[in-house]
Amino acid sequence: MLMRTIVCFMTLLCIIIVIFIFCNIDRGQTINKPLLICNLAKLPFSAKIIYANKTGSIFTRGYKLRFYAPIVDVDKWKKKSPGFINAIYAPPADEMVVISSGTNKNGEHGWIPIKPHNTEKFILQTSKGICRSEVDIEKRNNLAFVEIYTFKD
Repeated sequence: MLMRTIVCFMTLLCIIIVIFIFCNIDRGQTINKPLLICNLAKLPFSAKIIYANKTGSIFTRGYKLRFYAPIVDVDKWKKKSPGFINAIYAPPADEMVVISSGTNKNGEHGWIPIKPHNTEKFILQTSKGICRSEVDIEKRNNLAFVEIYTFKD
């Protein structure tokens, strides 16, 4: 009876360890894959990951990675990343979106800016099969918030 309990416990422990290892490998892939696709350097040591998501199916794969780090470190990271060499720089613009179908008391539509002026957008040339890759860098209070987005359809 004791032997059976030990075997059951060891089997359960092995299953938990395999699941834990698989989850960590998948998270590492979700962080490293967009860097590889966009031909970007490893994240700065000081980078703190806000989120790393993988979306779509095997035919329409997308990755979204958002992190923040000191502006100085992000600037060094950009210089070390070959993906920024041929990137198309899209200057900050007042992109607007309608937030209400009506008008305010002055008769104006309800518009709000969706991208602050301190955000740089880079459209990257990526490997075959990837339809869109972008890097947005928003600078606030000595920190840079970086979002890397890739999508294949």
